[in-house]
Amino acid sequence: MTWPVGSSGQFAWHLPVSGVVVGETACTVLIRNKKGHMSYSLRGERVRRKGTTTDMMRDFVADALLSLLADREYREVTIKELASEAGVSRSTFYRLFGDKDTVVSWWYGALMDEYLRLFAARADRGRGGYLRAIFDCFYAHHEELLLLHERGCTHRMLGVLRDRLGDERASYASAYHVGGVYGVMEQWLDARMDDPPEKMAAEALAIMSPGFVPAVVAKA
Repeated sequence: MTWPVGSSGQFAWHLPVSGVVVGETACTVLIRNKKGHMSYSLRGERVRRKGTTTDMMRDFVADALLSLLADREYREVTIKELASEAGVSRSTFYRLFGDKDTVVSWWYGALMDEYLRLFAARADRGRGGYLRAIFDCFYAHHEELLLLHERGCTHRMLGVLRDRLGDERASYASAYHVGGVYGVMEQWLDARMDDPPEKMAAEALAIMSPGFVPAVVAKA
């Protein structure tokens, strides 16, 4: 069974229904997506349900921003419509993020955390494996990355890379390396990420200083 929970232009979209709760004045449809169950009203607005964590709500907001950016420029997205799209109040939005820029940085941070988990799970934890995991992880999210790039948001990635890849001493060598990774990523995005991850990782490894050991590799 499916239920229409929203529409875009002339196309209505439906999601599988796992249950329906009917109240006196409203009906809430529980749907299942790749991240679990979420509640929607008949208007298609996500409503909070028991068990929703702060990180889940942040994820809702980040997903909502990406959805809105599909058909408008970043500067055109208002906090009011972003909160509405995410199914949270404006006060909740400001408690979670404060502004749109922080939403973008949080999304990049979540991506980098996914990368770190991927790298930790792989057998190759050397310099080559470190770079290959970065490009594999980013390529898995190429649609979102390209959308953010087109909307002028890529520069917000740099601070996140410094935080996740830099060393505790903030050495010049580490800063140089992080800047290099960012520069390669930016060029890859400019080229629509046409080159495969394995090629990008090999080229990045070839230009890495022979004696440099990234902080992530040193801790592995």
